[in-house]
Amino acid sequence: MWDKMFKLNSFLITAIILIPLIAAGWDDADWNNGYNSGNAAGTAFGKKVDDPEKINTRFIQPLTSSGTLMQSFDGSVSFNGQLSAPSSDAFLEIMVAPAKTGDLTTVLLRQDTDFDGTPDYAYNVPVRISGICANGFISADAGSWNNLHYYTWETNPAGEVTIAEQTSILELTACYCINASCGSNLVWSSLGVVLRDIGAGVVSAIHKTNPDYAITDVDIADTTITYYGQDSQNMGAAGNVYAGGTTHPEVYTNTPEDITGAGEAEYNSQMNDADSYAYLVSSASDKTTSTINCVIWNDIQFTQDILHLTDNGTAHWPTDHFIDMRIIRNSNIIQFQWRGRNYGGGSSLCGPDGWQNTAVVDLFSSGLSFFSNINYYYHSHWSGWGCVSGNGTVTGINYTVASNGYCPAYGCQNPSADWNYSLDVTRDNPQLISNNTCGGIDDSCSLMEEKICSRGGNCVYTVKNFTPTGFTPYPFCESINTSIDSYTVCMDGSAATIVNSSNTSITLGSGNNVWWRIEKTYLCENFNTFNFDDAEERLNQINNTITDNGAALNYQDINTDTGEVTPYNIDLPPRTTPEACEKACKLRVPIQDTQAAESGHTAQYRISTNSYKEIVRRCWDDVCTVKAGETLIQDCTCLDYFVEAVSLMQAIDEAGSDMICSESAP
Repeated sequence: MWDKMFKLNSFLITAIILIPLIAAGWDDADWNNGYNSGNAAGTAFGKKVDDPEKINTRFIQPLTSSGTLMQSFDGSVSFNGQLSAPSSDAFLEIMVAPAKTGDLTTVLLRQDTDFDGTPDYAYNVPVRISGICANGFISADAGSWNNLHYYTWETNPAGEVTIAEQTSILELTACYCINASCGSNLVWSSLGVVLRDIGAGVVSAIHKTNPDYAITDVDIADTTITYYGQDSQNMGAAGNVYAGGTTHPEVYTNTPEDITGAGEAEYNSQMNDADSYAYLVSSASDKTTSTINCVIWNDIQFTQDILHLTDNGTAHWPTDHFIDMRIIRNSNIIQFQWRGRNYGGGSSLCGPDGWQNTAVVDLFSSGLSFFSNINYYYHSHWSGWGCVSGNGTVTGINYTVASNGYCPAYGCQNPSADWNYSLDVTRDNPQLISNNTCGGIDDSCSLMEEKICSRGGNCVYTVKNFTPTGFTPYPFCESINTSIDSYTVCMDGSAATIVNSSNTSITLGSGNNVWWRIEKTYLCENFNTFNFDDAEERLNQINNTITDNGAALNYQDINTDTGEVTPYNIDLPPRTTPEACEKACKLRVPIQDTQAAESGHTAQYRISTNSYKEIVRRCWDDVCTVKAGETLIQDCTCLDYFVEAVSLMQAIDEAGSDMICSESAP
């Protein structure tokens, strides 16, 4: 396979060389003029970009900043060459400093709130950061997960960032620990992720005050992240920018979950447009690999029904004159009760004193966890010697109903009572529903990216660029309300739990990957089979018949469909003898040597910090450019450092050998 690929590449290279030769109709003068013009243009270009400083000035700065103009090589034309949207100087800078405990003890923010290019607001976060969330952070005792406090990023009406302490982690989302209590060197090993997550939370808070802010560029250098931006209403003012999607991205500020659908719709729209960036990139992409996106998601689904509970029986109720009935409820326990009462209204003179249970119902043991809207019914019909038959009915709780019958005979009576009760209970039935589209991914695919997300779409990266980040999300908790009750549902990867307003908790499901949403991206190789037999046959025919006599190139090509062989003859241009090397010169350049080590810095053990270093600089037209203060050691020539390299390696080899020491000289 690879051998055929190599042969095909050889054929393509041959074709690329031969086609312009076939098409050319030159004479020697044309060739010489073209060679001289190309050589002069290359030399002029090389002089403009032959060191990093020139490349930075001519290309990098004009492409990334509107403050530096792009120039033509002769300096006659200047223009704005910035590739991204026009932007201000940094409108937000965030600098962090991790402590030995892994906590961030220094977090400094600077803002340019009016986009005039000058920072006008600074804020030093007054507490340590031990965990990072999508909209704030968690502060704990240094290096531990004790004494937790919760903070969200906030802004005042002027857009200036500050923090606000919250009473519960429910006010935060997509949190993970960064200090030593959950691993070592987490911040340093994933500094870019940490900076981006903090910055995303701060920018999100700024957007709540002014959703028209648009981020045009983000730069990370060491422990600082810098954001560049503008008012989105001026986006694309430079013109000639491909337009796609909404011109008002602030509509997603309060509904970030809509972005996924909008992004997919925009992608599908661009794939139907041959001029769009997505279509052009997709068409030019390498077809030997592909990415697969899949999702594992869990959610809570509520259904409601009415459970009918009933029972009946017969009992003897000792009393002197009267019988009372009632229903009482204590949380999930419901009691159907009676009591005997004498003529004067006090306790019974002949039966049990106080309220007695006819029946007791435990709603939990009846399969009810979350319930409301209970309809109660409790009825009795009683009669007996010395008594007037009567009935009693109770349809509510916590109040007493006296039956309409009584026992006027002297002394204690013991009538019979036929009783029954019923409960119609409306209940919530929460269920954990799941779906996994990652189950069919081939084992040969590699996990490139994984993020665990809340129900609302805030995510924590657990794998980035094929590498685990070391971050474990804090449990994601969401508030869900039904017509019956309000609930808090939490998922922590191993279980989903739900708690109602009365603090009753149940586990809905457990296992692996029990998160609201896990988004994964895999990189897969496509093992396509290509047939290069025809190309290989043509290549062999050309290679076996090609000759070069100095003035002409002769070869034969074959039509693989018919087998016909056709000879070709191409006149060759005059040939030039290339330089034996790329000439360079050697220079001595003054420097200041202020190195510091464990033993001290240079100035402590040397008379002067003035020093020199030798450099090699390319020559143009056999001329060495010597700048002020530099000394020419060797003029333009073919420099050869082979002897120096061999000597240095020999010295290193000798230095690494064992030494034999004795008390006396040999």
